[in-house]
Amino acid sequence: SVNTISNQVQVQGAYSGSVPGKDVPSGSIVLTIEEAVRRGLATNLGVVGAEATSMQARAQRFQARSALLPNVNFSVSENAAKVNLAAQGFSASALGSSIPFSFPTVVGPYRYFDLHDSLQQSVLDLTAIHNFRSANRSAEAASLNGSQAREEVVLSVTGVYLQLMATVAEVEQQQVEVQYAEATYKQAQAQSDAGNKAPIDANRSLVELQTDRLRLRSQRGEIGRASCRERV
Repeated sequence: SVNTISNQVQVQGAYSGSVPGKDVPSGSIVLTIEEAVRRGLATNLGVVGAEATSMQARAQRFQARSALLPNVNFSVSENAAKVNLAAQGFSASALGSSIPFSFPTVVGPYRYFDLHDSLQQSVLDLTAIHNFRSANRSAEAASLNGSQAREEVVLSVTGVYLQLMATVAEVEQQQVEVQYAEATYKQAQAQSDAGNKAPIDANRSLVELQTDRLRLRSQRGEIGRASCRERV
């Protein structure tokens, strides 16, 4: 969420976490805003969770659609058998003794294959139709949630990056302010030592210098905390 009054980007929930990246650099890198957005989209826990939910919804849609498609079944079987001819009434004695060859008593083993197929198609299945429509809407909603998650990550990463750049610019400006305050204090102190200015003016310049230095340390500390959050 973005507060338009204070210009602060607040990241909450799963979007505040991340997963290990595949291209983790071994040292320091120059992080451009494009690279920051790319890494945010690749490793942000909110985006990863939304994409996983979208994939699950698409799988459920495929499953619901399969109930509307024809079901084709195939079966193949292999059999081996032997036939006892004597038990079937075929023998040399039954056929006569004038057979010029030895009549077998058993035939086999021999093998044969059996192939069957079947096709089933429901003409009108209202339950399957409603289930498919529901799964289709759920997949569309999950896809939109994934797009929203990516947009929120882009907004958050861009906002934090710009905030950091603004803080860096403020630090550079504050450094100039400190240098100016130091020169002013040295000038006031020299004039006070020469008796051309009251000592209170030099003390006032010293207070302004210390205030600018304190503000500079605070801004540098803010950059350090932001850098630690990026490393984490």
